[in-house]
Amino acid sequence: MDTLKTMGLHILLFLVVGTFTCIAQEHYGFYDHNLVFESSHWAQKRKIALEQRMDSAESKLRKLLLDLERNVPGCNTPKETDKRIKQVYALQNKIETFRKRALQEIDSIRTIDSIYVNNKIYIALENFKEETNINHLYPEKVVLYCESCTDFSNELIQYIKSTQ
Repeated sequence: MDTLKTMGLHILLFLVVGTFTCIAQEHYGFYDHNLVFESSHWAQKRKIALEQRMDSAESKLRKLLLDLERNVPGCNTPKETDKRIKQVYALQNKIETFRKRALQEIDSIRTIDSIYVNNKIYIALENFKEETNINHLYPEKVVLYCESCTDFSNELIQYIKSTQ
């Protein structure tokens, strides 16, 4: 009987220690998503490409504005004035259409770039978690409370940089 009690206590002790050991091995953490996003080489490449696209659109818009300025000079007859007014309105419409299209295109590019970079970060995040044995790693903004969480932002940034 004593052997059964002893064995029962050993089993109970094993289960309790095993449970706490498993819980103790859980690693929780968070990261600053915006910092990781802006630090990633994917976001930096996309940002440069977007800036080049915006510069190109801006130079085209400047050319259209110069065309508009060339059509404004004085007119000698009412017929010439009417003709110039129509040309100016046509150019204004062309400029406005171009501007709207360029803004829509830039917004579309930003959205696509954001999705692309976030997907890359997610893949890197999953690999980072696996390689560092971190069970749970969440963006800082979604963590309401975590007593023993660690900020892994810098480590994640370094990991992403090292896997380029």
